Amino acid sequence: MNELTLNKINLLLFSFKGNISEEVLQICDFPHSYYIPSDLTLIDNFVKVIVTQNPKYIIGLGMYSGRDIDKLRMETLCNNRFGNTITHTIFNEYSINKFFKESSYIKESKGIGNSYSNYISYQIMNRVQQKKLDSQYTFIHIPYSFDKEIAAAEILSNINRYV
Repeated sequence: MNELTLNKINLLLFSFKGNISEEVLQICDFPHSYYIPSDLTLIDNFVKVIVTQNPKYIIGLGMYSGRDIDKLRMETLCNNRFGNTITHTIFNEYSINKFFKESSYIKESKGIGNSYSNYISYQIMNRVQQKKLDSQYTFIHIPYSFDKEIAAAEILSNINRYV
């Protein structure tokens, strides 16, 4: 990741590199879009930078490969578990803002898992809470076999409500 410099922005989007979420974000072609490697150190650095900018809305995209692959999953909970390890001394959980609307293609989910999607979501929500920021955050899991054009259209349709 190159040095990230942002002016005060209304909306920031990111996806993970190397999966369907990157492809969907490229289709969205949004000006403040970032592609994050699945690397804990790089994720930590990215989160530190974006929260200092206090964007009004932050949208994260990741790939999903479990059950229920017929809809985009708007995650509503994250926690400090990564793999089989708790990343701080005690277990903690945050509700994720759900400012996207459910639709025939988007549903709410509490199954974010314990991998990079959960890790970055927890880091963002933790910093937003600690620093008492106004930022709203949502995370959308895109099933690996989902139609990319439909996913991008659903994401853009929700974004248009805020920009």
